[in-house]
Amino acid sequence: MDAQACPGKSERLQGTTTVVLVDDHQLAREGMRKILGNDASIEVVGEAESCWEAISLIARLRPGVVVLDVRLRDGSGVEVGRAVRRLAPDSRVLVLSAYDDSQYVVSMVKLGVSGYLTKTSSGEDLIRAVHHAAEGWLVFSPDIADKVASLLRRNGGALLNDGKRNGGYKELGWGQRSSESLTIRESEVLQQMFRGLRNRDIAEAMGISIKTVEVHMHRILLKLGARNRSQAIVKSIGMGYLQGVAVPAGPGDDAEYDPLHNVAVSPRGVEGKTR
Repeated sequence: MDAQACPGKSERLQGTTTVVLVDDHQLAREGMRKILGNDASIEVVGEAESCWEAISLIARLRPGVVVLDVRLRDGSGVEVGRAVRRLAPDSRVLVLSAYDDSQYVVSMVKLGVSGYLTKTSSGEDLIRAVHHAAEGWLVFSPDIADKVASLLRRNGGALLNDGKRNGGYKELGWGQRSSESLTIRESEVLQQMFRGLRNRDIAEAMGISIKTVEVHMHRILLKLGARNRSQAIVKSIGMGYLQGVAVPAGPGDDAEYDPLHNVAVSPRGVEGKTR
C-alpha cells in the first residue's frame, strides 16, 4: 500500500485533532483507524506503512499527532521521528508499538516524543493518549514509565550518552550535561515549565520579562544537555529537580500526584505537561 491521505470531512470541525497512522501492518492501521473513529473530535487524515511514505505524507499534511510504530518495513520509526521534528515541528509523535526494549524507548524519548504506549494498551488508552499528546502532555503506559524512570535513576538523569553498553542496552543519550547545577531562579522557571506554562505565562507569573525567561530556558537546556522542553522535563525527573512539584491532572482524569515519577499518574499510565 502506498502512503495515502484519507478522505476528509468536507468541513473540519474546530478543535478536531488530525492524525496520521504509521505502521507496516495493515491490520494494525485498520484497527487504530476504527478505534479513533469512535471519537468525533479525532480525524485520521492519512496512513503510511514505510519510512519514506510516512515522511512524505507527514510533511504534506502536518497532522496534529503522528501515531508511530518503532519498526517499519524499510527502517526505524526513529528515522521518521527525526524527520517529523525537522519537517513538521508542530506535530506531536505518539509511539504505539509491540516493542518495549530499552534501546527503542531511549531512542524515542531522546527525540522528545509526546508519548510511548505498548500495544497491550486499550482502545480507550489510545484515544486518551492522542488527546493528551495533542494538548502537550507527556504520556507513557505504566510499563514504559517504569522503564524510563529506572533508566534515568540508574544513569544519574542522563539517558546513556557515550555509546557504551550498560546492562544490555546501548547508551544513546542526549549529550553530556554541564557540571553546573541549576540556579534557584532556573529551577523556578523549570518548575513553571513543568506545570505547562509557556514563556509569556512564566514571565507573568514570575514578574520577569519574556527575554529573561528565554535566557533562563537556554541555560536550563544547556545545563541539562537537553534539546527541548520534553527532554528537559524527562531528564529533570531523574535528576530530582522536580521533586515535590505537582502538576495539574489531564482533562477529565481522576489522576493523583505521584512523587516517584513527579508527573500526574492516571490509572492507566503517566502523564506530564511538556509545554
